[in-house]
Amino acid sequence: MEIEITEQEENPLMERNEIKFEINHMGSSTPSRAKAVEMISEKLDESEDSIVLEKIVTLHGRQTAMGKARIYDSEDMKEELEPGYVSDRTLASKERVKGEEEESGEEEATEEESGEEESSDNDNEE
Repeated sequence: MEIEITEQEENPLMERNEIKFEINHMGSSTPSRAKAVEMISEKLDESEDSIVLEKIVTLHGRQTAMGKARIYDSEDMKEELEPGYVSDRTLASKERVKGEEEESGEEEATEEESGEEESSDNDNEE
């Protein structure tokens, strides 16, 4: 997946930068909010905590997600200006992604264990 910042505007009154971006996700689903924030953070060398993702959407039949985000200069301004539910969305997405990663890790471990048991059973038969 690749991210491209298509528009960036500084808003000194609100102490933030407002960006529009596109993520090319050919062959995979629309990236989660957490993944989008992570990609923006890496691209712009900003802290993930300072980024608020307003929206991310993929139009029907396209492999490009478009979105808007705000990057705050200070945590105080972010808390003052952003409604709590907006930040909670990204936090919930991070927790969901983390849970999915843990589940897939457990499934892989279970598959490896069952593979080892099958090979030891085959050894005993010989």
